[in-house]
Formats: sequence, structure tokens, C-alpha cells
Amino acid sequence: RLLKAAKQRERIEQELRIASQIQRKLLPRQVPDVPGLELYGWMHSAKEVGGDYYDFIPSKDGKSLYFCVGDVSGKGVPAGLVMASARSALHSLIEAGVGSTRDIVLSLNRFLCADLDQEMFLSFVLMHYDPSDGSIRYTGAGHENILIWRQKTGELEVLRTGGRVLGVTTRAEEQFSEQALDLGLGDTIVLYTDGVTETLNDQRQQYDLERLVSAARRHGGQAPKQT
Repeated sequence: RLLKAAKQRERIEQELRIASQIQRKLLPRQVPDVPGLELYGWMHSAKEVGGDYYDFIPSKDGKSLYFCVGDVSGKGVPAGLVMASARSALHSLIEAGVGSTRDIVLSLNRFLCADLDQEMFLSFVLMHYDPSDGSIRYTGAGHENILIWRQKTGELEVLRTGGRVLGVTTRAEEQFSEQALDLGLGDTIVLYTDGVTETLNDQRQQYDLERLVSAARRHGGQAPKQT
């Protein structure tokens, strides 16, 4: 019985490693070269498979860029499967040329509401950068705050993303709105999931938002990858 249990654990661990490799391949393999922006993204799951997600997606005409961060509730394989499903739907919506960030988020919400159990949801923020005028517009869906470091003042702003988490109800469209970010030359945006702020040290203390804000302020102005 012990040998059988050991072989079963080994098989499960192997399947989780394969699932983790597949999930990593769903993330951007390279950072796009976009005039006017410096970009970088990074993710490290607490388990082999998780529900965190980030992406850089060119628009249908290739002239602008969408970028996003999301976090599926829960951990492990179920969250990873929802992440993969949401990623596929998001790419399809952008490829189809579905309107504004708000239109895309609402369509993604309808898709997830049809497929998810009520116990699961996705917090999310989607941004769209237009190089022609340097504008960034975004729609939030109950995700973590947006941090903005200002080059002129060296100060850091904390903005609420607004909206409501996705996959729960389609009857809350009035809670979603597209907003514009007023950015200057050299300003830095930091998007993250609660995997950062809820990380524990050896004393079981959370990293928390205050420490993240301090770190973002301290390293503001550096290249994104260095930060």
C-alpha cells in the first residue's frame, strides 16, 4: 500500500509540474517593443499552479497595446484552469476588436458568469495604450490598487481600480466605467496582485500595501525590470 501511495503521489506531482509548465507558457514570452513605453512583467506562483495572470496583447490592427493583471480566487489547479480560460476569452475579444476596455471587461464577465461556480471569481484590471496620443485608458474589476510614481514630484499615488470582480453577476454593469490615466513623461505604473501584499516573512508578517508603496516610491524612476 505504501508503494502504491508513493507512486500515486509521484504521478500527481509530475502532472502538477506539467500543468505549471503549460501555465507559464500562457504568459507573455517576451515584452513587446512599444514606442513611448517601457514594460516588464513577472510572476512566481506560491504553488505549482495558480490563478495570477498578466499579459501584453496587441490590438487587432497592431497599432496599440492592451495590458492587464488578474487574480482568480483560490489556489492550485482550479484557479489555474479559470486563469487559462479567461486568458483565451480575453485574447479572442481583443482579436475580434471589441470596443473599449469597458466593453471587453463586460464581455469577459458574461463569459465567466456562464462558466464559473459562484465560489470562484476573477479580480482584474485592463489597460489600453494608444501610441498616437500617448493615452492610457483602463477599466477595473475589483482588483488591487494602481500605483503611480510621479517623475516630477517623486511622490506615489494610490488609485482604486473600481468595478466589481468578474464571474459573479451580469447585473452590475453600472459599476464598471472606463477611466483615463493622466501621465507625464517618466511616470511609472505598478500593477500587482495580492500575492505580493499578502506574502509572509519568517515571522508570519504580511508584506502589506504600505511596504509595497514604500518600495515603489524608493525605486521610482528606475527601469521596470530593475524595479
